[in-house]
Amino acid sequence: MKMNFIKQMKKSKIKMTGKEYLELRKNGVSDKEIAKIIDEDNYYNGSLSKFIGKSVPHIMTSIDADIIQIKKAKKTIRFIESKHLTEPIKFQQEDTFKKWLPDIAEDYNKYNKKGKKIEIFIVRGNRINTNNILKDINNPQYERLKVFDCVNLQSSILNSRRKIIDFLALKTNGIQNNYKI
Repeated sequence: MKMNFIKQMKKSKIKMTGKEYLELRKNGVSDKEIAKIIDEDNYYNGSLSKFIGKSVPHIMTSIDADIIQIKKAKKTIRFIESKHLTEPIKFQQEDTFKKWLPDIAEDYNKYNKKGKKIEIFIVRGNRINTNNILKDINNPQYERLKVFDCVNLQSSILNSRRKIIDFLALKTNGIQNNYKI
């Protein structure tokens, strides 16, 4: 069971320290129960999201955007949905990020008179695995990202740390030409 738990933690977005894990184990929580907690927390991405998912009637779409970035100097707001390379995107997320949000962004980008801009991306990548579970969980690193610009319908592979950081720091306008596949 311990090996399954370690695999679970490596896949997890949850930042659990060794001390927190030992505290749970000291209080009688099994690895199986901890893995279940991690799975549910990863699914809901936060307590409000969990409350909505379990309490509100499913008559509308409620999704968590993984990242919302705002860079006032560039007058840009960026929405990012991130996935592991092989992780499927749920229908509602795909519909929202590839249809609804780009339609809104295109209209906004076209008609606003203040030069403000909305960008929508789906980013895929796997963290570098150093085989040190605490380091991997608390300080994830990426060496390659696949980026899809949902507004301009362009794909790119960012294959260096510098390109990844420039993109995520909004030093680039969307996907630069030198990043295109």
